[in-house]
Amino acid sequence: MQAAPVRCPPAFARAVAAVGVALGITATGCSEEVAGAASTTVVEGCINGAKGLDCRARIEVRHVATGKLVPAAGTVDVPVGALQVSALQTVEFTITNNTSTTTGAALRIVDIRVEGNDAQSFECFDGTGGKACAAMKDKWKRVGPAGAEPGQGLVAQENFRLRYKHGDPAKRAANVCFTLIGDPDWKDATKPMCFGVQTVLGKPQLGIAPNDVVFPYVQVGKSECRKLTLSNTGDALLLVPKLDFETAEATFTLTDGKTVWKTGAPVVFDPPRELQPGKSMEFEVCFVPTDEKAKFTTLKVQSNDPATPIGGKPVNLKANSAVPCLEIKPWPKLNFGAVVVGGSAPGKIVVKSCGNEVLEISAVTLKAGSSDNFKVDWQGVPGVDPKTGPSVNQPLLLATNESVDLKAVYTPSQVNPVDPSTQSPTPDVGTLVFAANVVSKGLSLEGVGVKKACPEAKVGVTSKGVPVEQVEPQTILQLIGDKSVAPGGGTIASYTWSLKKEPKGSQGKFVPSADFPNPTLAVNAAGEYQICLKVQDASGLDSCEATCVTVLVVPSSYLHVELLWKTPGDKDETDEGPAAGADVDLHVTHPFASGPDLDCDGAPDPWFHSVFDTFWFNPLPEWGKAGDTADNPRLDRDDTDGGGPENINFDIPEGTPEKPFAYPLGVHYWNDHGYGETYATVKVYVLGNLAASYLDVRMDLLDMWYVGKINWPNAEAGGTKPVVEACKQSGDACLVKKDPGNPKAGKMWDAAGKDLCITKCYIHPATPQGGLTACKK
Repeated sequence: MQAAPVRCPPAFARAVAAVGVALGITATGCSEEVAGAASTTVVEGCINGAKGLDCRARIEVRHVATGKLVPAAGTVDVPVGALQVSALQTVEFTITNNTSTTTGAALRIVDIRVEGNDAQSFECFDGTGGKACAAMKDKWKRVGPAGAEPGQGLVAQENFRLRYKHGDPAKRAANVCFTLIGDPDWKDATKPMCFGVQTVLGKPQLGIAPNDVVFPYVQVGKSECRKLTLSNTGDALLLVPKLDFETAEATFTLTDGKTVWKTGAPVVFDPPRELQPGKSMEFEVCFVPTDEKAKFTTLKVQSNDPATPIGGKPVNLKANSAVPCLEIKPWPKLNFGAVVVGGSAPGKIVVKSCGNEVLEISAVTLKAGSSDNFKVDWQGVPGVDPKTGPSVNQPLLLATNESVDLKAVYTPSQVNPVDPSTQSPTPDVGTLVFAANVVSKGLSLEGVGVKKACPEAKVGVTSKGVPVEQVEPQTILQLIGDKSVAPGGGTIASYTWSLKKEPKGSQGKFVPSADFPNPTLAVNAAGEYQICLKVQDASGLDSCEATCVTVLVVPSSYLHVELLWKTPGDKDETDEGPAAGADVDLHVTHPFASGPDLDCDGAPDPWFHSVFDTFWFNPLPEWGKAGDTADNPRLDRDDTDGGGPENINFDIPEGTPEKPFAYPLGVHYWNDHGYGETYATVKVYVLGNLAASYLDVRMDLLDMWYVGKINWPNAEAGGTKPVVEACKQSGDACLVKKDPGNPKAGKMWDAAGKDLCITKCYIHPATPQGGLTACKK
């Protein structure tokens, strides 16, 4: 049985019938094959002018490189930033007929041309690139609707090309216009279908590798170099006119293989160095240390990259930030305690490599003058001679975080005599010196020869459960004494803690008491604390000597300012509570701080400013770069009841060697609470080291002491100025205003002045003193 033919859609059937009338073809129905043939017939009918057909073509232009359609009046970018002068850039396009085969007509391209002021910069060719568009007028092939069968001059698409010759860096633009037949939207020759083309010049882009040039550790007397590469990752010419060092750290140099530039002066290229896209140039940064301190500076690279920050793109230069490190425990002393004459006592020494470089220990010897009763047993220590220990030719090598246990031995030769002043035995002492590829260290050794054994006090120091030897100010130490031992397995009956040494002005207090086995101790002031413990056993036998440990309190901030005070009228400056002691306040202000001139130096006073003075009322101001807390000061401790300390810290102060900052520093005696005069001490620490101090300055109620101005950076931090420019005065500056002829009149900031800059009765109008108005003039 023969299958029934597929019937055509009514609209299509009418179109076929109309074509049949025009061409003498009769069709009453159609199969799929007939429908396909008829679609081409419809197109041909439109071409031949058959009536009754909806003959339409729709031009569609597509950018080959991006695959995107190009709308009428749209714009196509031609990137030329990476092109060499006189180079060619070709842009390809396709033309298709986006209409239905059932109603569509063929698209006829009469002409393609380039118009506009810059038309001469763009040349138009056919799809092969061999014929100019001007020669193709009326010769372009007809483009059939999508799905139309090729043949009879029909093609699925037509192609053409634009070619741009890069003659100069000026931006060029033109229009590509079409004269068409078949697309009713563009049948008017006076309004042709056009789109724009324009050159995009591109941008240079500065690439730097690496961004951080790091020299982990270089020994004094040696040098190392690292490669620094500048590259152009953009699509336009990159110009590099200048490289500038942020600080004059003389241990860094820069070279391109021909010229060597030292820090301290900018590296100027005249004319600027040029980098084409994709190209690079290399330099070497070298480091020649003069000491083992960490060094750092910033190299700023200026260029025509529009994304380059003002002043240049930074490259951080860091040296000796990771160095070999020798850690010895116990430190700084190994105390063997009391040892009965005729016997010996071992002492364990843990030596650890705590840096980022291999630790080389070349010798461990007893310093001249040490007691002969001490020695080191090298048996069992790997990699060294068991008799002599390490040497230059056979050093003890420890990788990062690697440690080794050494055995020291104390063998007393006689009973040690008793010191009449202390009623304690005079111990044998010695120093074990460790020579390594770091600064040599000496471990103190101590032991006492006795007739009979004594209780031995054992001291541990932790912070938050971790053993410590160095901490920051404001740390609470947990002292552990209950590990002390009595001879013969006896028990310890009592404990006595003491501070043999603490920073001047510190108010160290054992809590809950000095006879508690495991008290706490708050170390608020920077400096060295020597904490000692004596014990007594149940039989009444005391320690032969106290056991002492040393804890260093070192600020970690770049700048740390500390205020302590001593008030003779306050018999217990460690007690706490309202009005329990004198209230003295520390002030560090920004150079922008400004207030009334109450000290009569002719300039606005910086004190009590609500934004730019750091003191008890404004402990965490926002200064410097917005959102960056590193350049903000902070008041870590405000003591209102006597003794201090009060601390103000900067992690990274503002200021550069070219534009240094000067922070005013002051002390105000806010309220004496009836205790009278006090004696203030101010200490300034830079990079953890005590750099300036002013001790025991007498102050009365409401005195304002203008200590001076803290420079940043200063001579201790890569600058040239002193750490503090102290304020001195002659006479009374305010008398100059009231009574210029008074022989007691003088001025502040007088280099020849002998007095400190202290203003009496300093009552700021914006800050009432809590009713205090009486003070000594």
